[in-house]
Amino acid sequence: MHMSKDMKIGSYRPIGYWLKHLDRLIDDTFSRTLAGQGLTRRHWQVLNTLAHGPASPADRTHALDPFLRDDQAGQATTEVDLIDRGWVSHDQDSRLCLTPQGRAAHQQTQEQVQQTREMMLHGISGDDYAAAIDILTRMAANLETSTA
Repeated sequence: MHMSKDMKIGSYRPIGYWLKHLDRLIDDTFSRTLAGQGLTRRHWQVLNTLAHGPASPADRTHALDPFLRDDQAGQATTEVDLIDRGWVSHDQDSRLCLTPQGRAAHQQTQEQVQQTREMMLHGISGDDYAAAIDILTRMAANLETSTA
């Protein structure tokens, strides 16, 4: 990799640094955004999954696995909390679904999450964002195939 002449010595940080730094900032920022509703990111992920429609335990596990890997107990605790709030209930097929109060809470939270996403992407064009996602996807694929 070649560093441009414009980069000052000592200001260069490897991609791992920026990925971890950005991940922490995203976690902290979204945690603050959700805290106003008394929610955690786990709550949001469950609400957002159920906003797409009722979900069986297997459906929820599949949808939430990237976020809750190896923490099924945490997922269950979160679901019980949302049921206790009256935001989630079981339908006739024993799938979890949002109640009308849950839909309203999801909508309000969705608006706050969208504002946070817009703040994070301020000054970044759609093409720049797509290029960053493409590069990260290819880097992940390179590492995934090297461990296979």
